[in-house]
Amino acid sequence: MIETHIRWAAWLRIIWSVLGLLFILLGLVAFRSMGMPWVREITRSAVQSAGFADTPADSVPDGSVDDQAETVMRWMSVAFLVMALFELPGLATGWALLSYRPWSRPLNITISIFDLLNIPFGTALGAYSLWVMFRPETAELFTPGSPPGRRPALL
Repeated sequence: MIETHIRWAAWLRIIWSVLGLLFILLGLVAFRSMGMPWVREITRSAVQSAGFADTPADSVPDGSVDDQAETVMRWMSVAFLVMALFELPGLATGWALLSYRPWSRPLNITISIFDLLNIPFGTALGAYSLWVMFRPETAELFTPGSPPGRRPALL
């Protein structure tokens, strides 16, 4: 019975990580395609308030605003990619849970604790996953060096 819960927790972890990855990459694409006018206006406002406050808006050189806006766009793209990299441990943990790797249980517990903060779906996933991972039968299945016969089949 607990093997079914472990498989469910593993597949939910995989699906949650893939959805997070897709959401972040979709945000990156949307930001790169539609965000430039907003970044340009915000950069123009920042340049004007940083030292050009007494000059009219038309006198700020467009070249410097465009260069600074492009720099902001590059840094935001890097931030999106770093956020996407944070989804990879969850994906690896889900796959490792399916094959009963000993290191996957503590890593899944850690990720599940952080999921509790992601209301409402992450909270449900985190609570369920913690319930499964803290079961005594689960701890026994993930014990390092346990005989392969004690572990259930992969799927």
